[in-house]
Formats: sequence, structure tokens, C-alpha cells
Amino acid sequence: MHFLQDSFAAGHFAGTWGNAALRKVTHDYYNEHGLEAVSWDNRSFVALGDANMQPGDAGRVASVVRDSLAQLASALDDKTGATVAADFQMTEPEGFNVCRESHFPAAVGELRQIPALLPIIAQTPLPTLSAGKGALPRFRAEIGPFIGLASAVRGMALGGGFGSTQSGVGATGGLDAAVRLGLGLEGALNDSSDGLVFLDLGVRQDSSELGGASIPGRGAFVVRVRVPFWLIPGDLLVATPVLAFTSPQKPKKMAMRSANGGLIPWQTGIATRMGRFQCVLGREMGLSFYGYASDQNVVIPTPGVPPANRTVVKLRSIGLDVLILEWRVFRSFSLDQSPGLRIHFYAGFDRPTSSSVVEPVGAPKPSLHTIVTGGVTVVFDWRHYRH
Repeated sequence: MHFLQDSFAAGHFAGTWGNAALRKVTHDYYNEHGLEAVSWDNRSFVALGDANMQPGDAGRVASVVRDSLAQLASALDDKTGATVAADFQMTEPEGFNVCRESHFPAAVGELRQIPALLPIIAQTPLPTLSAGKGALPRFRAEIGPFIGLASAVRGMALGGGFGSTQSGVGATGGLDAAVRLGLGLEGALNDSSDGLVFLDLGVRQDSSELGGASIPGRGAFVVRVRVPFWLIPGDLLVATPVLAFTSPQKPKKMAMRSANGGLIPWQTGIATRMGRFQCVLGREMGLSFYGYASDQNVVIPTPGVPPANRTVVKLRSIGLDVLILEWRVFRSFSLDQSPGLRIHFYAGFDRPTSSSVVEPVGAPKPSLHTIVTGGVTVVFDWRHYRH
């Protein structure tokens, strides 16, 4: 009954050929947007599917299911005249898999019984064309390996400066650009799932700070990583190599649970008309290495150090930002590409790692403090997936 009902869903007869990524979103797209269909008995209608089905869809399905159940009832009451081949001795289920085969095997029975199926089959829609001329447009899910580019605009608040006397709140902005390598598993199980894994390598340029921190414009190398987790951040990275040999199915189950928000599903995505919201604390973080590509000087207030009560310091620091909330505004698909816009809310810190005095010459090295940071990032994410 389930397969008979599914044959009326637009996403099922729009073309079930192709790999899992193509079938997934092509199925979702046509079930949502609908498709003009013609049945084998030449009746035209517009078909939707699954959660998008309309009363008309339900009526067509109910009619054919009623007829099919009537045939089943007749067979159970021995009124169909059906017979089984005399040499039929099957004791185990057939190995035939309807999800994998393109043709049905020879049926157990007699040819004269086949016409009884025709009134049922005639009501089902004709499938669409396979790959080639006249085939319907197809769409790819964000499933599989990809290479991409990510660019971002960020606004950041600073809880003071590097100097011990710089306690006032400041603000700065920045631009990021990165090459992204990853594995897409978004929406693999449902619209709320997120199994996205990636590694970013890029650069960042911050503007001069507005406030009392006296931080000039500066650049950084950026490394960013995103990995879902089962219970605590990083547990999949530790568990997978350990369980791969002892319990191969366990890592798969953990990965599926992680993609759906974790063992405690507090990171499950929530879809709204404004976009998709998701708590991502522990899933994604980035490191910014300031001053490692070129010298970057920072002015530190140092009362009592002549002649100007300030010291210029050549500084290196590492900034950490941890994403807290993600708002995915839009996302679009094609056969092999996926662009999207995301807004991230994050918190972190910027910690000095090394310093040396530039001027005044001979001045003592000032005490440096870690800066607490937080802000918003608007990210444009483009990916190219392999077929």
C-alpha cells in the first residue's frame, strides 16, 4: 500500500534515477511545488506529495487503494481464481529489492492473472523521462564532498583593550575570505538536520577600533572548523577511529544522531518563514592569527613611562570566536552548486601570545590583557559539489 500511495507523489514519479543527493532534493522540490501529471488511463491533474498533498491528491490515492484492497479481500476469500505454480516451494523472502532494481522479476503465477492488475496500474501517473532530452530539471541536496568559497562581513564589540587601563568598550568591523573544504550532510534526514563538516583556510582584515582600545587596522590568517557532535564537542572525532573496528555501525548511528541535534537534541534546526534558526554552540569555531604575517604595532597606555605615557608594542595575538546561534536566511540549489546566506552570533576572546617594545627605546614591556569579544557575522557561502 505504501509503494502504491507513493506512486502518486510528484517527487516519486519525477524521476527516481541518480545518486542519493539528486534523488533527495528532486523529490522534495516536486512534492512541494507540484507537477502536471497524466495517468496511464489518460487523466490529467496536478500532483503534489507527502506533507504538501491536497484533498484532490488524497482522493485519487484513496480510489486506487480502495480498488487494490478490494482485490486483496477477494484473494483472501478465494474469489479471484488465482493459483500458485505447482512447483513453487519458496520458504524464504525473495532477494528482490524494489528500491534498487529497475525491472520486476518474473511473477509467480500465470499470465491470465496479469490483466487483473491493469485497472489498478491504469490509475497511477506515468513516470517522467529519464536523463536526456526532455528530462525535468533536477536538484541536488547538500550531500557529499564539496569545495567552496566563504566571504563574510563582521561587526565586533571589544570588552576593553590589551592594556591594563583600557577597560572601555570598543567596536570594530572586518572582512573575511576563505577557501572551504568539507562534507555536506544538511537535510539528509529531514529539514531540521545539520551534519555539515568543513575546514576553512583564509584571511581576515579588521578596521581600526572605535573606542578607547587604540587597536589599529590589522590582518590575520584564519582557520575555521565545523563538526557536529553526539554529546560533547569533538566526540565524533575521537569515537570514530576507535569504534570503526570494534563496532562499525555505532559511528554511523552516532553521526545520524549528531546531524539531528545530538543525543540531547538542543541543536536541532528550527525552520520559520524568516529562515532557519539553530543553536550551534560547540559545532563551529575559528582561530585568527594576528601579526604572524607582518608586524603589527599597538599603542598601549603606560602612565609614568616618558615621554608620552604610552608604549608602542609589536604584538602577536590569537583570536578565538565560538558560534552560538546561526540564522540561515536563504539557500538555493542547482545540479552541483549551493549558495546560501547565514548570519552568525558569536562570542570569544583575543589573547596576546608575544610582544616586544618598539618605542620608547628601553621602556619596560607593558602588561597585556586578553580582550573579551562578541559580535555578528554575515556569511555568504558558495559550494561546488561533486556529482
